[in-house]
Amino acid sequence: MTYIATFDLQHIQKCTYVCGTVQLIKLFYLSLLTICTTRTSLTMVKKINWESVPQEEVNPSMKRRIITGEKMMIARMNFKDGFVVPLHHHVHEQITQVVSGKMRFWFGANKEQQMDLESGDVVVIPSNVPHEALMIGEVVEIDSWSPPREDWLDGTDDYLRK
Repeated sequence: MTYIATFDLQHIQKCTYVCGTVQLIKLFYLSLLTICTTRTSLTMVKKINWESVPQEEVNPSMKRRIITGEKMMIARMNFKDGFVVPLHHHVHEQITQVVSGKMRFWFGANKEQQMDLESGDVVVIPSNVPHEALMIGEVVEIDSWSPPREDWLDGTDDYLRK
């Protein structure tokens, strides 16, 4: 806090005869706001390693690690061969990246579109698009959602727990 007061006092003394009173107050407020915002943002940044995140066994064929921010969520999942994520939809926009293995997706209420994803492939699934996925071989994949999936966080994701 001393640093902010000192910086602003020096800045104000240099601008006193150049700026009018209104501009001086605006300048003080904006410089204080900028410094406080920067300080707040920097304290919120943290590094996380996937191995340090607790792993949840959702069912015998699915394990996941979840990291949640204020407006988005990311999960790293491990699936056994043959596991099916049943047809479902949600308001969340979803981005799926296959790290290893192969996933077969179906999109649409009647599974009108089929798509295979392999290591390195990414698909963006818009909000409310019905989708189902089959794991072909052992699969590691990363999903991101915005906003965060409350059903995953509070354990009401029953469609995966069967």
